Amino acid sequence: MGASLRAGTLTGACLAVVCMTVLTTGQERDRSKVAEAYTWNLADVYPAEAAWRARKDAIAAEVPKMRDFQGKLGSAPRTLADALEMMSRLDKELSRLYVYASIVADQDTRLSEPARARSSLSSRAR
Repeated sequence: MGASLRAGTLTGACLAVVCMTVLTTGQERDRSKVAEAYTWNLADVYPAEAAWRARKDAIAAEVPKMRDFQGKLGSAPRTLADALEMMSRLDKELSRLYVYASIVADQDTRLSEPARARSSLSSRAR
């Protein structure tokens, strides 16, 4: 009985692997051949990659300005409010930048440049 149970388990496992292989090979890998209805509309985040890069550069130049608040947060309520507002705005913008870079990187994982762009944002967030 133990041998028949093992044979049945092995047969089931082989069937599962074959099914998964068929499902995976049935998906189109060339993005240009995927119907537009099944692709991300990145223009909802940034209209073009050039706009994303320009915003990334602008935010990168703005992040160091957070240091201007160092040692001053308790000096006045307005100073604290300004610091929190800037921090919140930068966090939101960095999140948008990262989401865009992640989606672009996930479109074709064979390309290394989009993955590097996403990775550069991850390392800046630390």
